[in-house]
Amino acid sequence: MLIGTVSRATPPEKRSQTIGLVAAAGSLGTMVLAPIGQSLINGFGWKAAMVAFAAIAASMALLSLPIREQPTVGGPSSEIKLNLGEALREALGHRGYLFMTLAFFACGFQLVFITTHLPAYLQLCGIAPESERARSR
Repeated sequence: MLIGTVSRATPPEKRSQTIGLVAAAGSLGTMVLAPIGQSLINGFGWKAAMVAFAAIAASMALLSLPIREQPTVGGPSSEIKLNLGEALREALGHRGYLFMTLAFFACGFQLVFITTHLPAYLQLCGIAPESERARSR
C-alpha cells in the first residue's frame, strides 16, 4: 500500500528512485525487526514485545500523515472510476500484476517461515534462537 501511495504522491521524474527507497526501507525494516522482536521477548516477555510493536505500528501511522497525493493534470474528473469487479478483472488480465503478486507471495512466505518457524525449529534442535554474542553476556 505504501508503494502505491508514494508513487501517486511523487512527481514522475523522481518516482523510480522514491519507490526503490521505500522498497529498500521495507526490506531493511523486516530484517531488523525480527531480531529486535526476539530480544524484546527474551528480555521482557511477549506482552512487552507486543506493546513495543504496537507502538512501532502507531508511529508508522503518524509518519504517514504528511504524505499527500499530487493532484492529477486534468483534475479529479480525469481519473478513471472502476468498481471492484472491473478493477480485479483489469488487474488479473495484466501479466505484470500477476508476476508481482507471485513475487510478493514468495517473498512473504519465506519471511513468515524465517521469522515464525525457524526460531522454534532451532530451539527443537537445541540451538538458542538468539545470537552467540547475546548468550555470552
